[in-house]
Amino acid sequence: MSKTALSTPVRAAYGVSDLGVNILVIASILITFTYLTTVLGVAPGIAGSLLFGAKVWDVITDPLIGRFSDRTRSRFGRRLPWMTVGAIFMALGFAGMFMAPFANASSTLQGVYFVLALMLTYTAFTMVGVPYGAMTPELTDDYDERSSLTAWRMGFGSIGLLIGGAGAPAVISMFGGGLDGHRMMGLVFIPLVALPTLITVWVLRNQPLKEAKVADLSLSEQWQLVKQNKPFIRLALIYLVQAGMMAQVTAGLLLACAYIFEAEDPNALLTMLYPVFVLSTIISLPLWLMIARNSSKHMAFVMGGLVFTVGSCLMFFMDRNTVHLGFVLMIVIGYGYSAYMIFPWSMMADAISHAKTYTDVSLEGVFNGWWTAMQKVGIALGPFVIGWMLQLSGFQSSMDGSFPAQTDQALFALRLAISVVPAVIFALTLIVIYRWPLGRTDDQGNGVRASVQTATN
Repeated sequence: MSKTALSTPVRAAYGVSDLGVNILVIASILITFTYLTTVLGVAPGIAGSLLFGAKVWDVITDPLIGRFSDRTRSRFGRRLPWMTVGAIFMALGFAGMFMAPFANASSTLQGVYFVLALMLTYTAFTMVGVPYGAMTPELTDDYDERSSLTAWRMGFGSIGLLIGGAGAPAVISMFGGGLDGHRMMGLVFIPLVALPTLITVWVLRNQPLKEAKVADLSLSEQWQLVKQNKPFIRLALIYLVQAGMMAQVTAGLLLACAYIFEAEDPNALLTMLYPVFVLSTIISLPLWLMIARNSSKHMAFVMGGLVFTVGSCLMFFMDRNTVHLGFVLMIVIGYGYSAYMIFPWSMMADAISHAKTYTDVSLEGVFNGWWTAMQKVGIALGPFVIGWMLQLSGFQSSMDGSFPAQTDQALFALRLAISVVPAVIFALTLIVIYRWPLGRTDDQGNGVRASVQTATN
């Protein structure tokens, strides 16, 4: 594929799918842990374990769907049919997560139902996310064009973060919180989750994609090829940890509004704080792209990560008298998060293109399957860590949507869990990003030869 720039309508059509996907992802991260612990009465450690355990299924389904996506043949290509079906069931599954049909059952049964609904929802999410991510290197081989395409995707994704992050708690609060509020939120979000991906499918149905011949390889044989891609494996593992730390902060935000800022209506405060974070993220996107063009993707990523680290650490010092500073802090964290939104995905596309240096087998879907599996395990890692930190400190759950009084030990654990702990771990991952081996691509889409040699050693 040549380096001809993609048109703006194509970039926009591709990017809009991430709006619905991010509504699902951020609403899930923000709401699910608190929903389990304050509405269903599940102990925080058990809640985190349930969320983490559900992701074991993704490790199986994501590579499988990636493989099936690579091998699909239809009049609309191999990616769009999967995205169509996945978008519909992703939205219906999300609503089903909060239906709690066994309203008078034990917390354990309620939690088991929720996890099963979550597994079904994220299987549908995989049907969207894996083919969607695989389309990036199929749309363009150009190094900078992939960054631009990813920026469009993440720009729409940021709008999804705004709708999901601010809209979910707002709808819950509007309908009185508790179980009724969560049920209505799930229903309201059905079209918001499904329609963006369906728009992408409709607009791109005639867009030509580079579809290389797919070899008939087993999963084991495909893994033998994937693991040769050391840049991809390194980035995927680091992204797992980073996604976990981001999810850990996000999962605790509603609890922070209740216990650190001591808001009378935590959902209402989160509805005000989160848009500031998202707007900062959106505004920062062009700046990070400029920094990347003047240096490199991975160095811009490192700089953004350091900003996020500083902002997260400052969260430790917040209290009921610093709510106004909380808005400033959201700007700082959003500025750093913006780099995290763009560069891992763009670097992942570069890593997939790097596979051309050792095989001509088309593995875009397989790579994206493993990538998405790592992302979702990382997202579940955050609630798992914060859940057990809170449970071991004596944090008390509830079943009526309220936020009961907590001990000083539990409150201190909450502060650590949403600030210093994730910030320090995230900062350590930047050491690996700093040593990223792939640079700009040449005309054939392969890595710069010196970089390729380094990456394959």
